[in-house]
Amino acid sequence: MNCILAFSMALATGNDTPYFDNLQKYAQRPMGTFHALPIARGKSIFKSNWIRDMGQFYGLNLFLAESSATTGGLDSCLSPLETSRLRRKRLPVHSGRTTCSLSTNGTSTSNKMVEQALLAPGDIMLVDRNCHKSHITEVLAGAFPLYVEAYPLTQYSMYGAVPLRTIKKALLDLKTEGKLDRARLLVLTNQTTPSSKGISVVLPAFRPWTRQTEVDMSVKVAVCKHQEAGPV
Repeated sequence: MNCILAFSMALATGNDTPYFDNLQKYAQRPMGTFHALPIARGKSIFKSNWIRDMGQFYGLNLFLAESSATTGGLDSCLSPLETSRLRRKRLPVHSGRTTCSLSTNGTSTSNKMVEQALLAPGDIMLVDRNCHKSHITEVLAGAFPLYVEAYPLTQYSMYGAVPLRTIKKALLDLKTEGKLDRARLLVLTNQTTPSSKGISVVLPAFRPWTRQTEVDMSVKVAVCKHQEAGPV
């Protein structure tokens, strides 16, 4: 019986979503829109003559979550006290990391923050040619992109991830050109659109290799807890 209870508790903890649960409660609060919000908590959608069907498709709850950050109720990433603190504590455990930092700046700004912190003028960043457009901003740090090709999935009319052999070849080419010491960052795209569209990188295959080199690895990832996996 204790084994069953322990398993049930671990399963419940792993599926607990404190931030999302809090967001759902936040969306149900009565709230005025005094900050010129573009969607106005759904009013501009459901009262529209031409985009009303979009609101019917997604439902009202999605648009009710829009509000000003000054209203409170969703905790703070800079000074977490409630759900953000709990999320920051649990995320390293579920992702196999020792520490974890959270950002609500969105994809583009978050990528800029990471890359400008890791790159210096003259450094080289290896990046998927099908990457998110925000990765082009490494030039703000004075770095240079080295694009590597993802493998094609012609049967699905899209591209997958970047194979490890392709990355190794790019580094060997840099070594031949005498530029290997300038390689500082490898950016992988994992389960995100439009680059991989659900195609997941086998990250454990990259970890031993990154430990043997001085190249940092940044993974732009959309975590999917409930999913089915299969080779392509």
